[in-house]
Amino acid sequence: MLPYLIGAAVALAVAGYMFWQSKQATGQVGRLIGTETSRAADVHELARAAADAAGPGAFSHRVELKGAAVPGPRGLLTSEITDTECLWYRHKVTHHFQESYRTKDGDRRTRRKEEVVSDNSSKQSFLLRDDSGEITLVPTARINGPRKVASEFRQDEGARGSKLQLGRFSMTLPTSGDRTIGYEYEEWVLLPDTQIFVSGEAFDDRGDLEVRGPKGADKMLISTRSEEELIDHHQGETRKNQLFAGLAVVAAVVLVVLAFVLP
Repeated sequence: MLPYLIGAAVALAVAGYMFWQSKQATGQVGRLIGTETSRAADVHELARAAADAAGPGAFSHRVELKGAAVPGPRGLLTSEITDTECLWYRHKVTHHFQESYRTKDGDRRTRRKEEVVSDNSSKQSFLLRDDSGEITLVPTARINGPRKVASEFRQDEGARGSKLQLGRFSMTLPTSGDRTIGYEYEEWVLLPDTQIFVSGEAFDDRGDLEVRGPKGADKMLISTRSEEELIDHHQGETRKNQLFAGLAVVAAVVLVVLAFVLP
């Protein structure tokens, strides 16, 4: 009986997680549909009106924008691994290694593990340009759908504690694990003139008008996919999660019945 009940509990936990994921996706759709897409000039006009009424620094307004990503006053960045000129970049380095361990019976075994040892993204602001003007974007969250420009696995890079140099990126190799297998390097970039969709909050509390992460739990969204594509994606995730949640509930019910029916 006990194994069936444990299985039922696991199935219910999976169902709960799937329902939660479905609710998150539904919330994303609601936020996207519920916020009207603005032009850059319209947001600047709202900020000026707020400054006239309440003084500078008080403006805060949830916005959606779409247009081309272009360099700001500080110009382009250079990514750390591939030296790509870009507006934003992210790199990730994963350490693959073998680790020794003992089983419950005391036997010595090895297993392959991995550990992310570096995962960084740039914070420099850039501009969104549409047919009405420009507005500053501060990337307070990772960009959705950037271009992947590096995906490489290199076997054992040398002794533990030694220095790794790849492009402008450098780090001291970790000492975890019994034997290093190698390192996986990945890098993503946002290139100039890429069409983007933005959901965030416009503020003037730092002097200049800029769009960054909203107040509260919501994150900023900068995506290379259109609003329509994002809505379709989240609706698909909702349907998928609801289906898996329903199947998990059915499995839990079956397991409970079996627990009391079978000897």
